[in-house]
Amino acid sequence: VASFALRVSALNGDTEAVTRQLARGRRRGYPGRWIDDVNLRGVNLQKQRELSRELCDGQCPALFLAAYNGHDAIVRLLLHEGADANLPNSSGQTALFAACTGGHEVSVKELLNADARVDKAAHDGWTPLHAATLHNHLRVVKLLVEANPNLTLLQDQGLTALELAQVRDYAAVAAVLARQASGQLDTTIVSGTDLRAADAGFYSDPYVLLELLGRDDLVLASQRSSVKIKSLNPQWEEHGAMAVVPEMLALRVTVFDYDEDPDDD
Repeated sequence: VASFALRVSALNGDTEAVTRQLARGRRRGYPGRWIDDVNLRGVNLQKQRELSRELCDGQCPALFLAAYNGHDAIVRLLLHEGADANLPNSSGQTALFAACTGGHEVSVKELLNADARVDKAAHDGWTPLHAATLHNHLRVVKLLVEANPNLTLLQDQGLTALELAQVRDYAAVAAVLARQASGQLDTTIVSGTDLRAADAGFYSDPYVLLELLGRDDLVLASQRSSVKIKSLNPQWEEHGAMAVVPEMLALRVTVFDYDEDPDDD
């Protein structure tokens, strides 16, 4: 009953009631992690039916309810009392997920400071970053990015947070995620040995094309070497760099024989 009353107070944003209930729990020495209890033991059946939908079928911790509704002071109280920042509801969503869904920056900061796992995904693969991105909460996205999330994680539609922002046309969020995601692949095209002769006179005019590929072989970035005229053992020693993004799946390396008509390469 005590945990049920605490959840109702957290849901309603009643800070005074939460404070009283936490103090009562300390005085009475409630066992273990009563503050995180999600059961409805001791509550009459009719009351369970009335509130089960509002309390996520009885499986939402008090911390989740406070975070979802942006009751920042209660989030702080519960964390100080030892609430588990990573305890999920019945869908696998944590309090951080809830705060990100609602765009509640203060609660997000409190939870991150309490070691909430930024990459803890719900059962459908959605992470707190996906939730913040879906609702276009730019400031929350920036807070999460500072916690170094894994930007390659996919939700149930197979999208990263960056791809979700792009699909939704949230340009500012996409820009933040792209800056965080981008890296650099340093390349050196060194040499070739015993290449196949493709021209009359048993020569080739080789060059190398490097391509970073995404899904369906979409070319995300490319780099091309110089052409070495009439050589089957070319020496390049050419250095370069390409931007790397989470969508990158493969690096393709192709050697071409140069012709004046590019379609003949």
